[in-house]
Amino acid sequence: MSTAQPQDNNQPKSTGQLTEEIGRTRQELGDAVQQLVAKTDVKRQLTEKAGQLRGTATARARQVRPPAVAAVAAGVFGVIALVLLMRWRADRGR
Repeated sequence: MSTAQPQDNNQPKSTGQLTEEIGRTRQELGDAVQQLVAKTDVKRQLTEKAGQLRGTATARARQVRPPAVAAVAAGVFGVIALVLLMRWRADRGR
């Protein structure tokens, strides 16, 4: 797992080299632990999925809304026109 360059085992490593290798190993281990924690954090995964689904539902609702509003507006306009027509006919018959 280590990305350190292979060294000749006969040569002792300096303190600086050991410190660098320990730092790299700690970083790799920390990254691996974070990845494992992310995979096992069910609550976070569900929260993210819920957010994605909420965004998708909102986008779909916005796509559906304009035609629905137009249909309701046309219906209201039709009812108003019908009422006015009936009044006009009633007034004309007097």
